[in-house]
Amino acid sequence: MAAQMDSLTCKGCGASLSYAAGLQALQCQYCDALTEIRRPEREVEDAADLVIPLTVDQGGLEQAVLRHLASGDYTPDDLVDKAVLSTLNRCYVPCFQYSGSYEARWTASFGYDSEETYTDYVRRTDNGHTHNEPVTRTRTVTEWRPVSGTDAGVISELGYGGSGLPDRVAQLVEDCPGVRSATGFNVSFVSGVEVQPFSRTEGDTFDLRAEKRINQRIDASVRRHAQGEQQRDWHWKATISKSAVPILVPLCNAVIEYKGKRYNFWIDGTDTSKVVGDHLPTDKGRSLLVGLGYVLPTLATIVLVVPFLVAENFFEVFSWQAVGMTCAVFGLSYWRRRRILSRSREARQTQLARRTQKQDCAGSVAAGPGFDLITLGITLVSMALVGLLIRHANATPEPYRAPAAGSASTARPASALPVPAVAPIATPELAAAPASPADIFAASKRQQFAALLAAANAEDWAAVRTLTGKLKQGASAPKAARAKSKAANARGLKALLQNDSGAAVEAFKAAVLADGANMEARNNLGGAYIRMGDFGAAMEALSELMQAAPEYAKGWRNLSEAAAMVGKPAEADASLRLLLHYAKDRQGTIDALKKRANSMAPDKFSEAASRVLMFADSIPRRP
Repeated sequence: MAAQMDSLTCKGCGASLSYAAGLQALQCQYCDALTEIRRPEREVEDAADLVIPLTVDQGGLEQAVLRHLASGDYTPDDLVDKAVLSTLNRCYVPCFQYSGSYEARWTASFGYDSEETYTDYVRRTDNGHTHNEPVTRTRTVTEWRPVSGTDAGVISELGYGGSGLPDRVAQLVEDCPGVRSATGFNVSFVSGVEVQPFSRTEGDTFDLRAEKRINQRIDASVRRHAQGEQQRDWHWKATISKSAVPILVPLCNAVIEYKGKRYNFWIDGTDTSKVVGDHLPTDKGRSLLVGLGYVLPTLATIVLVVPFLVAENFFEVFSWQAVGMTCAVFGLSYWRRRRILSRSREARQTQLARRTQKQDCAGSVAAGPGFDLITLGITLVSMALVGLLIRHANATPEPYRAPAAGSASTARPASALPVPAVAPIATPELAAAPASPADIFAASKRQQFAALLAAANAEDWAAVRTLTGKLKQGASAPKAARAKSKAANARGLKALLQNDSGAAVEAFKAAVLADGANMEARNNLGGAYIRMGDFGAAMEALSELMQAAPEYAKGWRNLSEAAAMVGKPAEADASLRLLLHYAKDRQGTIDALKKRANSMAPDKFSEAASRVLMFADSIPRRP
């Protein structure tokens, strides 16, 4: 006899389908969509078909709880000894095991990166003329391609079908590793053990608990089809064919009491290493003791970094000694923390062994690690290192004392190159009478600056100090102008990083125009001219800088290079002498000059560095 056929509507296109009661699913003849035929289900399950055997006995449960109490970095040292196990309970909880397969259709966009070249135009200034120069650059472009496909696989997921368990505990049940050992239900498995009844139907459990987890697994499987360097616009739709079997899953519960508070823990009935529940109590004293150990490394970092933030030149304040002491403080802090925590863990493990009767009580130690001389010594050594760092940061060079006549410090080698004499700067503007008070002041500044260079080459350091005091300029621009100058200087530095010296010069000019007291911008302007090869413009800009700020050490270095490259060795030598005189990190400056002097392709600036380094010992530090 032919089976009785019922009607059903296709989920894909809405066409009418016919099926027999014994079938599980139908495929539409028009759109090929697969439509699942759901079987009638009972309102609520009242019996399980499968059971996962409970493998944790009462003793194993107690030991698992005690091991958990002994874990953690900041658990109190006496928790294992003083915790009272008020409840140790084993039970079965109801679940549905969903098994079946899925087929997913997915779409996405895959991006494939490639390098392409293009022509850009940058502004260049040569001999006062600005022009656009083509430059070939490269960039990464992404080609996006729409892709689609299918993915199929099997599903096997547990869904908690009861009520009353917190979500974290329900997840522990659904992740039970013993599901592979499930067997047919037999009343002997639950004899003497509490069984929680089913409170949800198969469909409700799937919608509330299992569907989200299954979709996450399908999504992960679909994304394994990813190609290219980038992916986006993932979309997929899956057809799931499944069946559900009611199953009982073992679960253990423990309640402890410690100092008047109760703590609830849940443990997997097949694997005692899987524990969820309340957070363990915290020893605030140990937490504070460990936290105080970060104070000294923080202070050491501040002492090391602050000089770099306020210094004009990084190399003037850099010191390997300070870096080494800071690293030592960090290493000692790490050792101190590990020692405090490891001693606490050892004490708890000893108490755990005593409570589980793995060693005699007579051989155990008292609760708590006690006072530790080594930890105290680590702290004192760290404090001493931070003190040395502070002293090193506040150290100032000794005042200069003129050496005695004929001393070794003033004796020059017979083979030394002659030091070119610096004549006063003579210009047509100075030959005629200045036309205004501003011209008179500017002429006076230039004369004093020329005298300063001459005094440096003559090693008349008293005159250098006097002329420096006269040349200093203390005026400052308004706050808005300083902000504008700072922003323009930042644009110039960005242009230099992009190898656009022309744009950098224009930005630095704008910074100087907004705030003439922005010494960094003035120095950067001179450096940008040097980078372009316009050494004459660099010397003019840097001379103006050093007339306004003769103690700005970085400017002397750049002025020396500009002067050397335009054929003014006397000005170059004098600028290097003043650089060594005002440098905060004298040795670092000398090392940098030596590196330039010993370069494989020497130039006029390298020659100037070689000449001045021969007399470096006779150049005093700034008092």
